[in-house]
Amino acid sequence: MDIDKLSVEELVKFLEYMNKNIKDELLDVDTFIKKHTHICYCEAIVNREGLICYVKPNHIQTIIRLLGKTEEEIYKEMPVSETPIEWLVNRSGFIAVWYEGCIMPKDVSEAQKNTLDKLISNNIIKKVSFGFDK
Repeated sequence: MDIDKLSVEELVKFLEYMNKNIKDELLDVDTFIKKHTHICYCEAIVNREGLICYVKPNHIQTIIRLLGKTEEEIYKEMPVSETPIEWLVNRSGFIAVWYEGCIMPKDVSEAQKNTLDKLISNNIIKKVSFGFDK
């Protein structure tokens, strides 16, 4: 398929199809660390059980998929005054992870804390203040 030759409508349909068919692979942190090959780069989601997956194509769409909802359903629920990523993180309880920081829900589970600690100790993400003490 030559994407450059698609009409706008065809491209939108193609992207919608691709987004619906992405399979998010939730891994235990040790498996994630073994598979991780990037240096100074990590974009992931950590669920309440401490399982982790890479984001595809971004944090917002990955969280929506993990919740098993459509974008339309989520945007109907979300107050207009909210920032999508922060609202989704608090609604889902998931942590949005970048190499240099995270957006975390108000209530972080012990499993999530352990996952972040392992990511830091294996130099997958930088050590920054996450706002909780072990």
